[in-house]
Amino acid sequence: HGARLSRIVFDNVKINEEHILGYHLSPIQRGMMAVMKTFNRMRPGVAAFAIGHAQAVIDYIETYFTKNIEQSRAIGMLNAELLSARKLLYKSAALVDIDPTESSYASFAKIKATEIAEKATEYITSLNDILYIEHPLLMKWYQDVYGYEYMEGTSHMQLKNIYNGFINGR
Repeated sequence: HGARLSRIVFDNVKINEEHILGYHLSPIQRGMMAVMKTFNRMRPGVAAFAIGHAQAVIDYIETYFTKNIEQSRAIGMLNAELLSARKLLYKSAALVDIDPTESSYASFAKIKATEIAEKATEYITSLNDILYIEHPLLMKWYQDVYGYEYMEGTSHMQLKNIYNGFINGR
């Protein structure tokens, strides 16, 4: 119905309560709790998009640009941060699989992944002034990277989840 691709009409069809999906759950678990669980499950996916974005930028720089020693060292540091964010993402995804109400690790992973994607993309500007004319894909990535901040909640909202997780001993 949401995509408006089809319409099904049932007349005089009786549905028993035990056949209603989620009927055994309390109204709060079918409502707001279900929404929160959905966001918690989606958050690692958004973090994975950001990590993939950062990796693409780093791979592109390593493939198409000649770098001096200082720039190579900076790329190495970005790669190390990316690896760290990726490991945090793996842990957060595993924890959400075990407990869909767990939001603190996934929130932290999303913040770190967004941060490294922005950092990698912003690093491009330090390499060359006319870079975007010669490599329009980099301009697209530069414009797109800031969308991760708003996907599935801003960093301020994620920090609240981290704080709540800390208070609750997670």
